[in-house]
Amino acid sequence: MLREIEGAIEDRTLVRAHVSAIRIKDLPSFQRKADRNGWNGDEAFARCGDVIGGRVVCNNAEDVYRFVELLKELLPGDQAAFEIQDWIKAPNQRGYRALHINFWLDVSDTFAPELVPCEVQVRTRLQDAWAELTHGDIYKQPGLPEDLRGRSRELSNILATADSIASAIRQRAVQEAVAPSERPDLRSISSAGLAFTFKEVFGRSPPDYLVRQALNLCEELEISSLEKLPETLGRPDFREEVGRAYRSIIGVRMGAEDVFLAALHAFAGGEAQAFKYVRRKARREFREIDRNARREMLSSLPFTVEELIAQLEDPQGEADVESWADALGATDSCSICGTTIVRPDAFAEALVQHYAPSNADDARTRIETALVQSSVERGGWDNSSLCSYHDERAYKD
Repeated sequence: MLREIEGAIEDRTLVRAHVSAIRIKDLPSFQRKADRNGWNGDEAFARCGDVIGGRVVCNNAEDVYRFVELLKELLPGDQAAFEIQDWIKAPNQRGYRALHINFWLDVSDTFAPELVPCEVQVRTRLQDAWAELTHGDIYKQPGLPEDLRGRSRELSNILATADSIASAIRQRAVQEAVAPSERPDLRSISSAGLAFTFKEVFGRSPPDYLVRQALNLCEELEISSLEKLPETLGRPDFREEVGRAYRSIIGVRMGAEDVFLAALHAFAGGEAQAFKYVRRKARREFREIDRNARREMLSSLPFTVEELIAQLEDPQGEADVESWADALGATDSCSICGTTIVRPDAFAEALVQHYAPSNADDARTRIETALVQSSVERGGWDNSSLCSYHDERAYKD
């Protein structure tokens, strides 16, 4: 659901939101929360609001609220009621800012409902940075002096001011270009002609930044007339084909702004040039998203290899092995069901390269041993391209 909303965002040039984490609460963490709150087993599943948790990071506060509205629209009608905790407008005493959305989803495959509580945290990049910087240092440490907590709140306020400045920049950037009511002379290049054509095809005025970008592109591509642009842009088959080329790489819908620029490329050099532009842009955006996701996951690694190994060896620990392994390129997928398989040797080697410990062989051995003794999916004994379940089924068959 979250990724569907991520793909539905219209203008990815300005509106940036990505799903940074999704997790199912593991049993040790669940047990500790139940013990803290005095819940028995049945109560825990009913009262723990984040059995399934997700985190979404947006560029601006405006995008945070927009994402929440899109989530509300996507929820099934009988489950649309959900609770919002707005820690952006009213941050808590630590300075924490984010929107928390709690709701229930029916995961039953029968007529009897089976509701699971979910929590989605949506916050800006700067709010996310504050949370990452202070979570381990401040939030989880008991008995910290008040002056240190005050500095944490001060940092939160500084970043909130930066968020406000970013919002002001954003509002100026998305200011609409006024499209003329009458068709202008399209035999030459003009901002009025570009704005009119965009509105005629898409039913709304373009943002001011897009018109400036299109003017620069016309100069770069040596376009001297806009006469045939409405014809190219107005073809449903052209819009559908360039949209399909974009989705084939990044998996999300192409915005009207990018379709407009693709039409200028087609107008100047034919449709082949338009498809080349679209694929190049999609690959660039995919690499950016992938780099951000990997950087965020690796930033959550413990500071030293000893701390990492201690987490891996702790049976009650909460080490996010699968996400780390994916960020390090040490995973495969089951060829039948697609389950993520962690390769212990590749995982250990990547971590040794990351930490460069003085005793690399010992660290490598301990990491591999910890994984073998854990519940992490490592593939089958007879076929490493299958998960353990399908490997066992194949062996029995």
